[in-house]
Amino acid sequence: MEKKISKKDFIIAFMSSDVAMPSGNYPYGDRIITVYSPSGEIIDSKAICRGGDTFDYNLQGSPEPFKINIEQANIPHSDINRNPQSCDIITSEVVITKDGRIEQTVISKEKGSIIIDKDDYRKRYIVKDRNTSLFSKYISNFKDVHTNSVRSEYLWGWNLIEDEFVNLFIPDKQNCQFINEECVWFRYGSKIERKDHTIAFIYKDSPISSYFGDYPYGEVYIVVYSPKGEIIDSKAICRGGEPWAFNIEGSIEPFKLIVDQASIYNEDVEKLDSYPYPCRITTSEFVVTKEGRIEQTETFEGSGTVVWDEKNNRRDVVKTSRAEMFKSYISMFKQVETDSLGNGNFRPNTWINKELVNLFIMNERDCECAGMDRMEGLSYRSAFKIDNKDFIVAFIKSDCGEYIGPSAPHRDNILMVYTPTGEIIDSKVISRDGVIWESNHKGTTYPFKLIVEQTNLPKEEWKYSKVENHIEGITTSEVIITKDGKIEQTVISPNELYPYGINDVIIIEDSVANNIDKE
Repeated sequence: MEKKISKKDFIIAFMSSDVAMPSGNYPYGDRIITVYSPSGEIIDSKAICRGGDTFDYNLQGSPEPFKINIEQANIPHSDINRNPQSCDIITSEVVITKDGRIEQTVISKEKGSIIIDKDDYRKRYIVKDRNTSLFSKYISNFKDVHTNSVRSEYLWGWNLIEDEFVNLFIPDKQNCQFINEECVWFRYGSKIERKDHTIAFIYKDSPISSYFGDYPYGEVYIVVYSPKGEIIDSKAICRGGEPWAFNIEGSIEPFKLIVDQASIYNEDVEKLDSYPYPCRITTSEFVVTKEGRIEQTETFEGSGTVVWDEKNNRRDVVKTSRAEMFKSYISMFKQVETDSLGNGNFRPNTWINKELVNLFIMNERDCECAGMDRMEGLSYRSAFKIDNKDFIVAFIKSDCGEYIGPSAPHRDNILMVYTPTGEIIDSKVISRDGVIWESNHKGTTYPFKLIVEQTNLPKEEWKYSKVENHIEGITTSEVIITKDGKIEQTVISPNELYPYGINDVIIIEDSVANNIDKE
């Protein structure tokens, strides 16, 4: 071990490894950082640079905050006996996160030279000599945008970017998710030249991806270059392919792109063979700052369709407005036709899909439901609605079939209050039904009032499954909706014990009781 830096939460150790006779016959040594916990467990470890006959590096940085800047030179075997030696220089930055993870980010790739001291061959100097004419040749292959508007067709390109240019001017991080990197192609798109930087649109093709499934796809990247060809920033802005489609529009001055990204639902990709395709849509706005940094802001998330544009012979993405989606959503609820309310108003009608749940149901956090976060064990169904002049009251049933800890399968009765245009005013779980719960509701429509009787079987009684042994607690509350649409629930009588429940019987299966007993 060469050096170490001790911090409060971990220890950073610097070390070297030497390989005397590798397969390429040129010895080398790696410089390694290892991060340990105070008690000696390895948190992370990484070889950050390499020295040797065909490698060299410059390394500088600071211990607090911890940051290392590295220039890694890779020398071709043909230049091993030359002075100077030509080389590829990769500049990167190494930081350590708060949890002790080592992150190394490539900043630039460029051509350079290794100069060997004539008096001491052990002294070698890395000299950057980026060939700006090489960048000029590269960037000249992009089409110029001559109007102030940006459209999707400006981004497409058919001419492949040569491997030499890919190695120099395409960031590494765009190659990280593929089964075979040799099957990834980059194509020239368009460019927008500014005084301080150049914005280039690059199209990437991938026939098969291990990350995105078995569907070939292409992505459009924005890459921002300095006048000398250094990469300032880059970002994937959209994806096309069988399950994906996009629309792009925007302006040159000021530079702004509006991108509609459509993702066709997995279950629909295989079963649908004609347009339109229902899809999920995310709209983002992209701008490039004066410093050349790309900033992304998400402005819309919702549903829509992918259609075929006969005129332009391409796919088109059509968004469904929130108002249209709310109209579709609220039509799933039956209208209350009577002046009285009861248990039947929570009788479920239609399953609510995930997109509508995300938009129109303020999810009361159900910490007892295992499927809460992944939306598998927790689902929602529409029931009834009351539509008046100022707001809409919706009765919703949630169903948790996969629970956590000392609980049981249960169904919550939820009230939602919306404006006529679908904005959420308030949401509240007012009662629960299930293996160890029962609820009763009665009330009036105008004015809105519900009396809720909720049974809670005491934990010490969960093990019993015979009716005569049941002791149930009943809490009575009153639910009203204020003039501004807020839901208020007030306890009228606290938990009272009765020999039987309000529906006369609650029976717990022996297997459920045994599982609860173990908790």
